[in-house]
Amino acid sequence: WETVLDLDRLAVEEGADWVWQGCQSFEPEHRRGLVRLSRGGADAATFLEFDLVEKRFVADGFVVPEAKGGTNWIDADTLLLWTALGPDAVTTSGYPRKVRRWRRGEAPLDAAIVFEVEEGDISASGQADIEPGFERLLFRRQITFEDGETYLVAGKGPPVRLDLPLDSRHALHRDWLVVKLKTDWDAGGRRHPAGAL
Repeated sequence: WETVLDLDRLAVEEGADWVWQGCQSFEPEHRRGLVRLSRGGADAATFLEFDLVEKRFVADGFVVPEAKGGTNWIDADTLLLWTALGPDAVTTSGYPRKVRRWRRGEAPLDAAIVFEVEEGDISASGQADIEPGFERLLFRRQITFEDGETYLVAGKGPPVRLDLPLDSRHALHRDWLVVKLKTDWDAGGRRHPAGAL
């Protein structure tokens, strides 16, 4: 094993009870990652750009101040960002309600808002699919803890809602869509029963 980041040492140096919550690396090189750390395992976290080869945080790299939210790479210099920071930024549940397209060198709250949900919803989030030939953005409007809507952006068009049951779970891979049902779904001239995949 090779130590890439010593979290115990970092916690001592910074006087913070950092808890590891993952690292999302930028594909396909996997050299840069967004390290997610929280104080004591709280929902609120900070994101810091990390060089996985040089084993150090990137000087002047992406840094998201501590808050509830998340990030996703679009390209080496652009992220999707949803954060509870800023004015009118949270739902009544305390989670982010806006997704931004954040470019390197830009202040996080100066980034363009590309998706927004209602204040009474649970949260907003985003995902970028960057596989060549299948580039697209996905946005999630979580209406309740069980129900939500997914929106697809391919190219430069507006977000289009996927016509799926609100309580279904789904995943996209290339040109395949997999849907797992919690309730019956009438689609394509037939009924797909609850529990079907």
